[in-house]
Order: sequence, then structure tokens, then C-alpha cells
Amino acid sequence: MATETDALLPPHVTLLGQALTPLLHRLEGRLTDGMPASKPGGPITLFAELAQETLGQYGKSADKLEREVGRLNEVISPSTVPSAEVHRTAGRLELVLDELLSGYTVLRRLQPQRDYADGHALLLAALRHSLVEIRDWLRDTVETIADPAAAVKKRTLDKRGHVNLHLRLTAPPELEVLDDWVECQERDRSTWNGLVALIAGFALGGLFFGGDE
Repeated sequence: MATETDALLPPHVTLLGQALTPLLHRLEGRLTDGMPASKPGGPITLFAELAQETLGQYGKSADKLEREVGRLNEVISPSTVPSAEVHRTAGRLELVLDELLSGYTVLRRLQPQRDYADGHALLLAALRHSLVEIRDWLRDTVETIADPAAAVKKRTLDKRGHVNLHLRLTAPPELEVLDDWVECQERDRSTWNGLVALIAGFALGGLFFGGDE
């Protein structure tokens, strides 16, 4: 039986919550599953190039994610939205999440040389930090829409039923440690320049909207 609080959410917002639920489950699963099999072909020797490519792609995906979260807020703001538009919006977000998860999985499968093992672990932890923040945001969004009465009590939903899907990604603390690790590398210093610049961008919050206050 619907309650007065449940009625605060229009049908298209409830539909959005249902459409986001499979995305949440997929993200949760990828963060808790076992380590995939190592990529065939032996160890990765050009770790600087690998790390630079991975961070660069992550920055692009973070920009896309910001735009898609903005579109989610545009969808929930009107009093009514066609179901097809709700599903299209959730589908675009799914594509961005797939990009992020793909980069994370590829990195997990790689086995760098022993000299670069620490750097690889730090980079992997930094990407996981971001995915965990996205997972927590998705979980909070889905739970708020699924149980608006409880959300009102927790003050994550106001009494007018206004949902603000705000996602704030912070600069992973592991990047600062990774920056220090890079500074300790003596071989081929010139190959690390691009990576150092990317790390600085992440550490300052430039590649993650919302920054780290």
C-alpha cells in the first residue's frame, strides 16, 4: 500500500531507481570478485606508458560521468518524463561505467616487472578508490528512491520529495604516494613526465569533478 511519502516521488523517478539497480549490482560484483587471470604475453615492461594511458582514459571517463550525472538530474527534475527517456539516460550512464570498469579490469590483469609492482598496486588502488565512491553514490541513490520514507528520516530526501543526484569524486590519496614513488624512479626519467603531470591533475582534483576539499 502506497504511503504519503512514497507519493512524493513521481513514477519516472521510481523507474529511474529501478533502471539504476542493475548498474549498482554490476559495480558491486566487479569490486568484490576475484582477481582475473593474468594477461598472456608475459610481464609489462613499459609501466610508465601503461600508467599514463590508464590515468588519461580515466580522466576522460570521469568527465563523461560528470555529464551523465547532470543528465540524470535533468531527468528527475520535471514533473513527468517518458519512460523511454529514463531508460536512455540510465543506458548512457551504464556505458560510462563500463568504460571505467574495463580500464580497472585491464589493469588488474597486468603483471608488471617486480620493479614496478608497487607502482602498479598504487595505481590500482587509486582507481578502486574512485569506483568505490561511485558505488556508494549509486547505492545511496537507489536506496533513496526505493524507500523515500526512510530517506526523509535520514534527511537524504526532503519532504517535498526532491532528489539531488550529486556525485562528488575526490582525489584518491594513493596518487600522492604514487607521485612519491615515481620521483624515486631513476631509469628513463623522461618517460615519467607525462605520468607526473597526470598525477598532479588528479591530486589537485582537476580530473575528478568536485575536487578534494
